[in-house]
Amino acid sequence: MAASAKSVSFQRIGFAPLTRGVAPPAELAVRLEPLAVSLPELRSGNARKACPNREDPEARRLWEAGRRGYDTGGAGRGFTYVGSSFAGTVDPREVGVVDEGRFEHLSAGWSAKYGGIDSLVREQGYAVRKGTSLRWGTAFHDDFFEWVYLSLHERHAQHFAGDAFGALHTLSILSRTSGETTLAFCPRDPKRPSAQGTLHLGADTSFLSAAWSFHTPKPREDAGGEVVFAPRSETPWPLHAVRGIFWRRLGGSRRYWQRATTYTSWFVSADTTIPVEPWAVLPRRPAR
Repeated sequence: MAASAKSVSFQRIGFAPLTRGVAPPAELAVRLEPLAVSLPELRSGNARKACPNREDPEARRLWEAGRRGYDTGGAGRGFTYVGSSFAGTVDPREVGVVDEGRFEHLSAGWSAKYGGIDSLVREQGYAVRKGTSLRWGTAFHDDFFEWVYLSLHERHAQHFAGDAFGALHTLSILSRTSGETTLAFCPRDPKRPSAQGTLHLGADTSFLSAAWSFHTPKPREDAGGEVVFAPRSETPWPLHAVRGIFWRRLGGSRRYWQRATTYTSWFVSADTTIPVEPWAVLPRRPAR
């Protein structure tokens, strides 16, 4: 229990929730009272398959309108980010679940060329064999894995607004709710290492989030990820992540390796020079 805790709450389906004040260190014995809960009606039906899909001109128009609000010409710029991150192995039932209590402060910077990433994806796809090109992808504990993937959940999130993404995928409208639209993107060539998933757009066509799975020749690692994008500003700004998750299955195992990250700040320089160390003037554990 955290030393600063003021109270602790208990809840379980079928019982009334309970909150008790505490003064650590303390021991509590609690009894939850039964409470009947009316659950909503359950309906079953056929889910629409996202891939393969047919190119939808309206979906393409929405994607083009959305990406025009971002700066996609950032070749040769330097990037620095500050945030918090945790990586480790998880049970299959915990894939995608984030325990921010285990996060640790991080900061990193690099010189990146958008165009260079686009060229690699066009030539090699969204994954390469281990040892082929470790300089451009995600390779955590690579002794256990066979593939290296494009880091769509973090520094390569801007790829969703890039020319290569549009050229390599067909786009269709999967659903529309309250003015927001979910697009399905599917690889035009599924025989090469590819990515397929959904891209969620706001009512103003800004990019809100994306979720995807990677597909490779054998051995498959059941890798994928999710990313939530930073709000679009009035001034064109590169597409960056505020939260991201990446997972991949450990070879010969049911367990997964997962990395979850939140980004407190992004800094972009006009050239390949990495910006001045911003973490030197920020708290060691930025507020989330």
